[in-house]
Amino acid sequence: TCFHGARASMAPEEPLVANPGVVGNCLLCLPEAAVRLLNVIPNMDDKGDSSKRLWFGRAWQLQALQLKQYQEEVLPKQKPLTAKQKTELGAVFTDLHKLAIVMKVQKLWRGAVGRRAS
Repeated sequence: TCFHGARASMAPEEPLVANPGVVGNCLLCLPEAAVRLLNVIPNMDDKGDSSKRLWFGRAWQLQALQLKQYQEEVLPKQKPLTAKQKTELGAVFTDLHKLAIVMKVQKLWRGAVGRRAS
C-alpha cells in the first residue's frame, strides 16, 4: 500500500552546494514512521516486501527535500516584511546583546519543536 501524501517529494539527484561535506554525504536509511513524518516518497523495500516503505539516500538529499517543502508550503503563506519591520530587524542584528537574546530564543524554539516532533 502507498501511504505517502499527494505532496510527498522525490529526492533530488544533484546537491545544492558543490561540496556537501562529510555529514552531507552520509547515507541514511529512514524507517517507515520517519518517511511518513517527513513526507518523502519511499524508495526501498524491506527484505522483499511488495511495497516500498523505507527511504535511502544522503543527508544532503533529505535537507534539500525539507527546503523544497518549506519553500512550497510555508513561504507562500508568509506576508512580506514592511520597511519598518526590516529597519527594526536591522537594529536587532547590529546590537550584540539583542542578537544574543534572539539566538537564545531561537535555540529554545528549535529544541521545543524537536521535542514535540519526537
